[in-house]
Amino acid sequence: MPAKKKSNPKKSYLESRPESVKRFISAIKQGATIESAAGFAGLSVSVIYHYLSKGRQEEKGIYKTFFDEYKKAKGSLMLKHLMIIHKAAENDWRASKYILESQFGMVPQYKPEIEININVEQADTKDLIEQLKKTDDLLNLKGPIIDIEEE
Repeated sequence: MPAKKKSNPKKSYLESRPESVKRFISAIKQGATIESAAGFAGLSVSVIYHYLSKGRQEEKGIYKTFFDEYKKAKGSLMLKHLMIIHKAAENDWRASKYILESQFGMVPQYKPEIEININVEQADTKDLIEQLKKTDDLLNLKGPIIDIEEE
């Protein structure tokens, strides 16, 4: 009677490289891109993207665990830098401005500079006054301006 074969499922690429995975996650926590973190860890970039994609779709399993570790590392990096910005905001208004702009969309409204060039030699005073009135009317308009006659 032949001996029973032992079931020895093949380990996945990531399961067979736990130290490399740790190095990859560590590099992500420090702000490395996926490409540079994969290079640092000696892992294939395409496999990393494939496993992240699979992990995003799974509810449990090795790919989901890897995806969760990656997201946790990215979140840790973000919070680390937000804490630095919050601390800086105590002494520097620009840090507070950054938070208001990035988190709440509070972007200052700048009025564009307008430059008017007039060829005085060929200018007619009445014509200039009419053009100035039109320009003043344009400045008071709200919303987009559509010039139908424009070619």
